[in-house]
Amino acid sequence: MLRLILANPLARLKMARERRTRRQVLSVEEEQKLLTAASPHLKPIITAALDTGMRRGEITGQLWEHIDFPRKLLFVTKSKTPEGESREIPLSARLLDWLAEHQQPSGPVFGYRG
Repeated sequence: MLRLILANPLARLKMARERRTRRQVLSVEEEQKLLTAASPHLKPIITAALDTGMRRGEITGQLWEHIDFPRKLLFVTKSKTPEGESREIPLSARLLDWLAEHQQPSGPVFGYRG
């Protein structure tokens, strides 16, 4: 025989608030050390992460078709944000320079071998 609970017994229980932890921000010196120590194929990925704040999956899934060079914008079309909303990210000078130097008509922006 199936019995249903008419009311949620935990409805009045107060949940503990989740405390946000401070995220470490790299100093300019730490950033330079990181980029100096990084493998050549990781430097553009690290630069993109530092300059845009994008997540790893967003960076590795970035396509050339989603970069607006004239407006200096990068479009994130697949995101972990609520509802997977897309967003526009302004490009820093150093990231824009790297992208312009390696520009392709289509396909993934960041990869291991080309």
